[in-house]
Amino acid sequence: MLENGEIIEIPDDIKSLPEFDWDDPKTQEWVNEEEKQHIKKYGKLTTEQMTQIYKTKCQFLNDDPSLDPKKAFDLAWEKTLQKKLSPHIARENLRKLR
Repeated sequence: MLENGEIIEIPDDIKSLPEFDWDDPKTQEWVNEEEKQHIKKYGKLTTEQMTQIYKTKCQFLNDDPSLDPKKAFDLAWEKTLQKKLSPHIARENLRKLR
């Protein structure tokens, strides 16, 4: 494991975690549901759009470390695509911040 560019031993609490099984049907169902929700909220995005959104999100978080990362992503999405998220999503974000 790397920490600050140095190789360190993996802590015991991490070693004892069960391995994540990507082939488990429950995991596949969860991943598919998460993907559907993400596409419903943001639409299908290209790699270039996601890269720009990520860079913008990082800049927002550097400028304001107290900003919620999900809110930063939404703001970056709006800035990158020059669109507004639906009012339903804006209400959902406010509810999460409270």
